[in-house]
Amino acid sequence: GQITQCAERFAPSNAWYVQTVIRVFELAGDKVKPAVAHTLTQLIAEGSDNDGSNEEDEDAVSDDELRTSAVENFLQLVGRPTLPEILAQAV
Repeated sequence: GQITQCAERFAPSNAWYVQTVIRVFELAGDKVKPAVAHTLTQLIAEGSDNDGSNEEDEDAVSDDELRTSAVENFLQLVGRPTLPEILAQAV
């Protein structure tokens, strides 16, 4: 609980947050609350918050990079013999 809360609150970037939460799932998936998986999938699906500025193209590229990175991280874990249920749900 506290690790994922700190990761969400103090994440220097969305990519860092995604990578960190996936690692937490890997190490202690049975201890992670379903709300964390929901937050992770929502971030990946919706991408960064766009404030209406002219940075839409940069946001789209950043969101695509975030999704690509998340997929790569998930693919590394899928082949493992044991996959925490919460992580399997997030995938």
